[in-house]
Amino acid sequence: SSVQCPEFTIMVDNRCTMCGHGWFIHEGDCAPCPLGTYQTEEDSIKCSPCPDGLSTLVTAATSHLMCVEVCKAREPLHGTVHPPEGTLLTSPSDVTVLCDEGFSLENGNRHGDVSCDEEVHCSRIQLLDVPEFIIRDTDLTVNCVIEAEHLFENCTLTQDGSVVQTASIFSDNNRQICSFDITLTSSTELSCSAEGAEIQLTGETMESTFLQPAVRANSEAFLVSDTMNLACSAIVPPGHSVLMRWKKHGELVGTPTFSHGNLGMIIHSKDNVQFEDSGEYSCEVEYLGIGVAEAEAIPVTVVGFLEELSD
Repeated sequence: SSVQCPEFTIMVDNRCTMCGHGWFIHEGDCAPCPLGTYQTEEDSIKCSPCPDGLSTLVTAATSHLMCVEVCKAREPLHGTVHPPEGTLLTSPSDVTVLCDEGFSLENGNRHGDVSCDEEVHCSRIQLLDVPEFIIRDTDLTVNCVIEAEHLFENCTLTQDGSVVQTASIFSDNNRQICSFDITLTSSTELSCSAEGAEIQLTGETMESTFLQPAVRANSEAFLVSDTMNLACSAIVPPGHSVLMRWKKHGELVGTPTFSHGNLGMIIHSKDNVQFEDSGEYSCEVEYLGIGVAEAEAIPVTVVGFLEELSD
């Protein structure tokens, strides 16, 4: 007849034996106590749990003294961790985080060691598409603005496809800004790029038309015998002046006007307009002492009931 082992023992090599410290009887066999539990007895069918906030680093723990403070590696959104998420850790710097491409930690790096109980975020890197423009005297100051939860080391300004300057970055109201001074020229294409540890950003190319005058009209379709009123304004660098003139189909209309200060303005008016007053009017602004001229055009159409009889 088969031998029946006493309670809390199992049959091993035709003899009854206890499982031992750190083990327990599970489905007729010996199994190690899982993480977070321990067993001080040799004959047991279950393991004792560690107190709240404590766990073991190994299975088959034999004493409550093996229950220690631990935390689990947690994987951030848009990133990975090593060791893998859920691994029990005791050292505060045992977790290495690697952010996905286009994301970074708060210090600007894509990877780094963090505390295992620290809430880690991989933030998206953002470079504002449109640089800020500030006219100072005869120069144009271009501010490239970066909004991201990390730090960059320097940035580069590209003008018409060529690198023109590299500048360091300073912080202002939770934004990072690098500032460039370029010579005041005609309309140009500008883009900014920023560099940090293992990260490089390139903003979208934009066309700067800050020199072009702003042209507007009360109405682009004037009635016969109506009053035509076209206005043109332009930025004037402090301490300088501009020469403003109206042209129709490239021919001068009226008398050029000198403007000083921060805003130049010229208005072209005509009473009792006729069909022959229709055409493309352009406002031309010449920046004196700089040698730059810009123009903006506006189409004007004269309409009225006599238009049918003019054919």
